[in-house]
Amino acid sequence: MAKAYILASLGAPENISAGACESFLREFLGDKHVLSIPFPLRQLLAARIARKRAAQYAQNLKLICGCDIKKHPSITAARNLAVQIESLSGVKTFSAFRYGAENILKAFQSAKSSGADAVKVLPLYPQDAYSTTSSAFDAASEAAKKTGLKMEFIRSYFDNYDYIRLVADSIKADKNLCPDAIIVSFHSVPLSHLKKTDYLRQCQTTFEMLKSEIGEGTQTKLAWQSKMGKGRWLGPSAKECAKYFADAGAKKILVACPGFSCDCTETLVEINMQLNDAFREQGGDLLRAVPCLNDSPAHAQMLARILKGTK
Repeated sequence: MAKAYILASLGAPENISAGACESFLREFLGDKHVLSIPFPLRQLLAARIARKRAAQYAQNLKLICGCDIKKHPSITAARNLAVQIESLSGVKTFSAFRYGAENILKAFQSAKSSGADAVKVLPLYPQDAYSTTSSAFDAASEAAKKTGLKMEFIRSYFDNYDYIRLVADSIKADKNLCPDAIIVSFHSVPLSHLKKTDYLRQCQTTFEMLKSEIGEGTQTKLAWQSKMGKGRWLGPSAKECAKYFADAGAKKILVACPGFSCDCTETLVEINMQLNDAFREQGGDLLRAVPCLNDSPAHAQMLARILKGTK
């Protein structure tokens, strides 16, 4: 049986214009896994929020990739990872994005055109969240039906030792910083989502494994970022943790975001820029986001081993 690999991630707008950003946000927010409310209300609310946030979203994208969406770090990293994994494994590998261009269905169609009759799908989300992994699973299941391809879906790799080691190494990489504290921040989700996947336990497991790998020399706290809208969400926030450390006299902080395989607006803008500014206003000197694993050869090798089925 000929097979192919598909790497699935969030995606990005087709360009940096406010109109493209509004369309992308409307598609994202219109997903039942993201806004878990009845369809008519979800569509109305998605359109309203997308219209309100499009200009700022476009501005944030410009901060990380200028005016060329092709330079979006998470998009280019996903594509480069696919190229590397194909070279390492000898298996046709495609990048796919849940929203925007080059969606999951197109990746399945490309896999079928390449001669594959089965695909193995790996979402680039180490922890299994309803709003990301479950959404990708539903889209992939629908694509499998439409193309007739047999599908295997890998839901998470939160406790994979290679993944833990690589993230820990990236945290320890800057030998000159000597941080006073480390924040390990995951994407927050509504508490209602915790009944649908094992996301919280998986994040906690990743955090504890990272602490063990890093060592006990630096105080480390678990935090959550990117809360969207009202309601009860996982906390404390990364901002609250940064304030806690600032009040305790910390001057230099590292923030690792191990729920993100590749850097994006949440890590490069929300953490490395906005949270850094907030920390400095609270008396700190520097807050730095630890780079994600991105398209490093070691990351590609790790993902290739997961796809092959070895730890």
